[in-house]
Amino acid sequence: MKKILLCCLFIGIMNSIYTQTGKYFTAESSKCKVVKVFIDSRVQQFADNGIRITWDGDCSNGFASGKGTLYVFCDTKSDGKFGILYEGTLAAGKKSGYGWLVVFDPLNGQAINEQIPFFSFLYRYEYKGSFKNDEFDGYGEFTTNYPYPLPASASESDIAANQRLRLYMPFWRTDIYFSEYKGNFVNGKIADTGNGTGITSRMKWFANTVRYTGAIKKGIPNGNGRIDEANVFPLPNEQSFLAASGNFVNGVLNGYGKETGRYFEYEGEFLNGVREGKGKLTFYEWSADKPNGYLNYSRKLSSIVEGDFKNGNANGFCTIYYQNSAAYKYTGPMKNGDREGTGEVEFLDGSKFRGNFRSGVRVGSGSRQFADGSRFSGEYMNDKPVNGTMYYKDGAKYEGGFTSVEEVDRSGKKINMYKRHGSGTMTEKDGRRYNVNCNNDNCTETN
Repeated sequence: MKKILLCCLFIGIMNSIYTQTGKYFTAESSKCKVVKVFIDSRVQQFADNGIRITWDGDCSNGFASGKGTLYVFCDTKSDGKFGILYEGTLAAGKKSGYGWLVVFDPLNGQAINEQIPFFSFLYRYEYKGSFKNDEFDGYGEFTTNYPYPLPASASESDIAANQRLRLYMPFWRTDIYFSEYKGNFVNGKIADTGNGTGITSRMKWFANTVRYTGAIKKGIPNGNGRIDEANVFPLPNEQSFLAASGNFVNGVLNGYGKETGRYFEYEGEFLNGVREGKGKLTFYEWSADKPNGYLNYSRKLSSIVEGDFKNGNANGFCTIYYQNSAAYKYTGPMKNGDREGTGEVEFLDGSKFRGNFRSGVRVGSGSRQFADGSRFSGEYMNDKPVNGTMYYKDGAKYEGGFTSVEEVDRSGKKINMYKRHGSGTMTEKDGRRYNVNCNNDNCTETN
């Protein structure tokens, strides 16, 4: 379809100063034939007044051959208005071997002299690398200033040029379009297999700059690779990341991999792009009592999560290491990022809690062994002791209601203690037993 459009476009061009014989174009000075001139529909748009072609290399059997420079001006004027520059090797009128191709963009109709100045804002495409039969073929480096993705009104030629540098990234559930790609090409497109590096400053939904380096198969990351982002903007639900590396299958991480975000780092197993299996999750910073990261994990002040992951969250047996908290470590089951089931918490002062958790808080039966030798055993509600027995280190004990939770800062200072609250019974170390009524640990004996 592209070739048909080209032919139809040029048949009606009047006052043209090039000679066309069949599918060939002839340079005006050397009379050497060139097979393909245009690779972009924007060039065609500006050719309605004729074009001018020059070639300063050799001819072989009437065709441009060997090393040289090819200029294409989409205007019959001597200064030209818009053009294509190719420096490299031609064989039988076709770009072949190593070459440098630049497709320039018009500057609001401003003329461009034949010695085209090279500034990045002037060109649409630039390619340095290997050619075969007028197509990118072999290793090459491609850059473009063209905005991707294309508008709905784009021509078939523009769409074709766009598609050859398209890479589907299920990781973002969208296509990304490279503004720069370094790697292997076959017949004008990114090779189906091999390794390459692609950089895009425009994505379908995100305004991020993305770099992918690694193995590609049929236009999709497959094999060992790495994705990096720059100028990252916060995504919905804080699910932004800076880098991902590991084994890709059909564009997403599968097997062992590593993911680094603004405030977190995960290293471990993935399944279909989400954390699944054994892994380690580290949070860097906190905001409003929850980690700024990818997981829906809302417990206070955790810094590292190690263990089983499923559907992107901690699920199964895990270990949490805390920072800036009374607690030092949690060991036990997790469900959707929260402590769930029977687990154990170790505190900075050496004390321990073992009991039941539900949705991350202590609920039901549990026991607390304090560093001074005293021990609590009883019932918890909403993370606080409500009823139980405190065994003191001197042999006394209290049975009854409780309130508050002990907290110890990094210096070891005790902020709150388990406090007797409500009715209860005291048993002194000498065996004397009596009823009490307590308010925040202030107890009065009752009859």
